[in-house]
Amino acid sequence: MRDALWEFALNLYALPGVADDCLVLQAQGEDVCLLLCLCWLERRGIARSTRAVEQLRELASPWQNEVITPLRLLRQQWRDAAQRDERLT
Repeated sequence: MRDALWEFALNLYALPGVADDCLVLQAQGEDVCLLLCLCWLERRGIARSTRAVEQLRELASPWQNEVITPLRLLRQQWRDAAQRDERLT
């Protein structure tokens, strides 16, 4: 089932405009992986409840806080530094 979610997420993300929209949502603090998962569940006809969303958020929270957020911050710092580096522009 994990592979089906991954394939769905890759295909959805590849649609025109989705990647850009996801980056905007991510910059606003949204968990894009959770949003993609919720889209996948909806596509499979699985009813979404507040409790289920909260359980998914709790499950994903450690990964989001310990891996995703620090990597995003590092990527942004590198991008900002690269834009100021005359040797790279």
